[in-house]
This record gives sequence, C-alpha cells and structure tokens, in this order.
Amino acid sequence: MPGRAGHPPNPRAVSPPARQVAHTLVVYAVTRVVLGGTAGVIVARALGPAGRGEYALLLTVATVAVCVGQLSLDQAHVAIWPAARARPAVAANAVPIGLAGGAAAAAAAAAILLGPAADLLPLSGGAPLSVALLAVPGQVIVGHLNSVLTLRGRVERVNWAGLAGAVAQCAGCGLLAAAGLLTVGWAVAAWAASVAVTAAVALLAVRPRPADLDARTARRTLATGLRHHPGAVALFLLFRVDVLILGALAPASAVGGYALAVALMELTRMAADAIAQAALPRQADGEVGDAFAHTARVTRLAVAVSVASVALMCAAAPALVPLVYGPAFGAAVPVLFTLAPGLCALGASRAIAAVLPRIGRPLAVSAAPVAALALCAGLAPALIPGLGAVGCAVAACAGQLLLAALQVAWFLRASRISPAALLPGAAEAGLLLGALCRPRVRLARRAPG
Repeated sequence: MPGRAGHPPNPRAVSPPARQVAHTLVVYAVTRVVLGGTAGVIVARALGPAGRGEYALLLTVATVAVCVGQLSLDQAHVAIWPAARARPAVAANAVPIGLAGGAAAAAAAAAILLGPAADLLPLSGGAPLSVALLAVPGQVIVGHLNSVLTLRGRVERVNWAGLAGAVAQCAGCGLLAAAGLLTVGWAVAAWAASVAVTAAVALLAVRPRPADLDARTARRTLATGLRHHPGAVALFLLFRVDVLILGALAPASAVGGYALAVALMELTRMAADAIAQAALPRQADGEVGDAFAHTARVTRLAVAVSVASVALMCAAAPALVPLVYGPAFGAAVPVLFTLAPGLCALGASRAIAAVLPRIGRPLAVSAAPVAALALCAGLAPALIPGLGAVGCAVAACAGQLLLAALQVAWFLRASRISPAALLPGAAEAGLLLGALCRPRVRLARRAPG
C-alpha cells in the first residue's frame, strides 16, 4: 500500500524511543538470561536430558494451547487500535475473552492427549500435563493484557510483569532443587506459578474496568482476530511443531538436547524483540504509509542486532553448553549451529511481521506462516530418521527462512520501499552504541532508492 499521494514512503523519522528499548533489553537480560537461564540450568541438571525432554514437551503442548486460545487478539488489537473510542473496551474485553478462549483450548488439548493420542508423546503421566494445561487460560490473558500495554506505549509495565514471573519460577525451581524435590511435575508447577504471578502484575498495570465491557467491540475484535488466526497458529507451530515431531520419532533424551538448543537460540532474539516491541505503538497508529516507513527504519536496526546476537551465541556455544549444562547436553551444539540462520532471519524481520496486519488482507498475510509450517512439517519426518535432532533443526531452519523471505517480500510489495532501505549501515552501528546514552535517537535519513 503506498504512502501519501500514491508515492512510496520515505523512511526518515525517529526510531523507537531509546529509553524503552534500553529498559526492555535490561529486563530481558535479567528475565531470560539470568533468571530464565538459572532456572533452565537447575532443571537440566536435576532432570537430565530425558527429563528435560519431557518437561519441554509438556510446556510445548501448553504453549500450543495458549496460541490456539489467544484467537490472534494481539493482531486484532493492532488493526482496531487506531479507533481511539474502542480502546477502553479492547482492554476490558481482554480478560473474559482470554479466560474463555484459554479454557476451551486447554480442554481440547486434554481431550486429545489424554484420549486418542495418549501414546503419541513420551509422557510419564497425566498429572504434570493437567498442571500445565491449568495454566493455559492465565497465559492467554497475559498475552492479551501485554498487547494492550504495548499499544498504550507502556512497555515497561510489560517488562515488570515478565520479570515478576521469572523471579517466581527461578525461586520455585531453586527451592525445590535444594530440597531434592525437583521432578518433571514440580518443574511444570513452578512454571504454572510464574504464569499466575505474571497475570496478576499485568492486571494491576492495565486495570480493566467492567463498565467498559462492550459486546460490539468484542465481536469486532474476535472477527478480526479469527481472520488472522490460521496464520498466527501456523506461525507459532512453526516454532514448536519440530519439538513435537521429534518427540514422536526420537527418545526423550534427544528432545532434551534439541529443546536446550532452541531455548539458547531464542535468546538471540531479545534485542530484536525489544526494538520491535517499542516500535509497535507507532506501527499501529497514524497513516499506514508512515507505519511502513517507520518499520523500514526499525528493520535496519533489527538486522544489525540479530546478526550480532546470533554470531555471539554460535561463538560461545561450544564452550558454554558443556560447561554450564553438563557434557550430557553436548549434542545441543550442532543443533544450535543448524538453527542459527533461521533465527537470525526471523529476528531481523520481527518488526515487519508486526506491521503486516495494517495491510488489511489477513488471508494473504497468513499464507506465509502456513507455507513455512508445511515445509517444516513435511521435511522433519523425512530427515529425523537419518539425521536425528540435526535433521529436525534443518527442517525448522528451512521453514523459518521461508517465512522471513515471504514476509519481507509481502512488505516490500505493499509499501513500495526498496530492499536496500532494509539493510543496515554505519548509522545503525552508531545507533547501537549510542542508544543507551541518549534519551531519544534518530536514525540516519535514507531515501528508499
């Protein structure tokens, strides 16, 4: 879609507020690296590769149910947010819609995995699965409330909620391990407790008012979200279906090493996620041409930080994994290397994916993750018997690269921005160094040429 007067937008205004990006990066570092990393090490060393694999499968099942139950309301919020009068109702409706959607998705997952698919995954019993699924409605509500807070420009509140949950999980795992009680079931219970804490903090930040509940806005939100939902579910499954397929075709110990590699590589997206999160309010508000131009500026920075983050993780992994997690997890290193190109591409295109709902063609936008999921799900069963976890990583990486390529191509077509406008230069390198020192940073002006 062109900018004003039918001309391509010229990406040349301010970047995301540097203070928000810096705050998010610091909290992400504490939440995901320090607290999440500590909890991950405790769980890995207490449970071993096989137990870590079962734990990963349980959380994968729960988070897939969360994705299904969210009904893509975050994308619907982006589409509806420009209508200022609907915003109070969007916030108020988030909790009841989240509770209903999450409960329905959890019930469906329980019916499948405790019924006809009971022997599909190597799970030791139904109690840990039940605990994981009980946390699904709370996690769905967290997603909806975080969407509202981000669109309000209150990214710091999202960060504090996540930090509170990470503290609860790390403390719970540490205390259980110190008492010699950390099993797969108790590790899942610690995760479920962290979801409850995060939801409570997010509720206090949003403070939705029952008087603002509006059925008309709820119907519009659901209708918009459901149009985006096939693509959103496909996108999420692209990040999780590999674990489920590997769990069905390989021992739990292989899943444990693979899940560790995935968790470490996903840390490389912290910087790109922080930048994209701070950029979202400007992407969701104002004219679509300005949103596209802003996205191009943000993407240049995201490309630079994604490449740097992935390179750093790949350099550190051969020494980091055996030293921190133990020699039993050494098989995670080649998996990590194989996943690197896909995670780098997705981190670089994070802001582009966020702005695509503004195009207004949800079925076309959904086609990219559906195609990527089909590629991953088709390759994985063919590659795992011969290559094991590395074959699964090849399939996941191929799907992620295809997704990033399709999203970038769709964005360039809709915005009429040149591909060169998405590539970082010297200005982005300087911005990375100066972002923590100045209250607001301007990216260098660049014509879309």
